[in-house]
Amino acid sequence: MANLARVVSSIYADFPGMKEAAYGGLESSSRGGANRFFYARITDDKPIVPKDQQDTEEENPINQWRYAYEEVIHSKEGWVSVEGGLSYTFPPEGEEEGDAGGWAINGAEAFNDKSGVEGAGINVDDARYSDCQLELKPIDQGVVIMRPIFSADMSDDNLSVTPLMYFYAANDHDFEQPG
Repeated sequence: MANLARVVSSIYADFPGMKEAAYGGLESSSRGGANRFFYARITDDKPIVPKDQQDTEEENPINQWRYAYEEVIHSKEGWVSVEGGLSYTFPPEGEEEGDAGGWAINGAEAFNDKSGVEGAGINVDDARYSDCQLELKPIDQGVVIMRPIFSADMSDDNLSVTPLMYFYAANDHDFEQPG
């Protein structure tokens, strides 16, 4: 358990604002507590490519995406960015992103694998789609309700924890019929 505490402390040091996001803070009572939910605008997306599929030429092998976001509030002007709020932006093209986390994941995509029923409730193997190209899409850039989570991986007796943001929204889809 001491190792977990050390890992979590190191995450908080590496990601200023994550501890406040996860647990609130005395000075931020207006921004929530231990189960802090917040509104976020989705600003960008990139497909998730599992390590064992990174050599494939398929751009989106599992119908799952990572999302960039910015914290927003609703005011009489509409949805506006929160100054100093939580956010994640993908690095510019060509720069290494690393495995540090911080991006958001969509719980509706958790079990997507490009076969059977996907998170959007669409059976991609259904005979009705056999003569067309069906493609799930990432959610549109819009406002969702988000909360911080930690993704833990225990391999080779080493615990690695990645801070992420989590939301749940059904994906849209496109399909083209031949002809």
